[in-house]
Amino acid sequence: MKNSVKVTPYFVRYNSEDGASIAFFETKEELFHDVCETIAFNDIMSDVDITEISCEGEECYYTGWRPGMRMVFKKSSNKEVVWDCSYPHWDH
Repeated sequence: MKNSVKVTPYFVRYNSEDGASIAFFETKEELFHDVCETIAFNDIMSDVDITEISCEGEECYYTGWRPGMRMVFKKSSNKEVVWDCSYPHWDH
């Protein structure tokens, strides 16, 4: 049986101590929830470096830490906000 990967328009590439990997998601919400969680807990989890975030064919980037665990992501091409959500229950 061959291994297969379902390719979707929502993915993130990571580098970690285990090497490079890519994860695909079914929805925009799943993608950004995973990315937000990875960023929020990177200081207490293993060291993971997000190298690429792609949503519907657009490369996106994290705009940086904001109070209240507010996490904002913008399209690289035109700086349009694609995700803006707060996760105060993740504050640690």
